Amino acid sequence: MLYLGIDLHRKQLTVNLRDEEGDVVLKRQVSTQWEKVLQFLDYLAELASAQGGFIAILEICGFSDWLLELLREYGCREIVLVQPESRDIQKTDRRDANQLCQLL
Repeated sequence: MLYLGIDLHRKQLTVNLRDEEGDVVLKRQVSTQWEKVLQFLDYLAELASAQGGFIAILEICGFSDWLLELLREYGCREIVLVQPESRDIQKTDRRDANQLCQLL
C-alpha cells in the first residue's frame, strides 16, 4: 500500500508519497493544469498497482471536489479529509504534505 499526502492549492498540488515502511517514495509539486494532473495520476496508479493500491489524505477545502473524484477514478482505496486545528507559523506546502502523509 502507498500513502499519499496532498496539499492542494489553486495552481499546484504538493504531494508526498510513502510506502508501507514510511519511506518517502516521491515528493514533488504538480501543476493543476489538467494534463499535468492526469499524467501524475497515471504514474501514481502504475506505482500503486504493484504495491496493493493507495490511500490519500488532504485538508478540507472548498475547491477539492474535482480532485476527490479523480482520486476515486484512479483507484484510490480510501480518502481521508482532515480539518487542521491550528496553523504552524513556519507553514510551507511541502511541510503540510509531509505532515499529512505521516498521519496515514
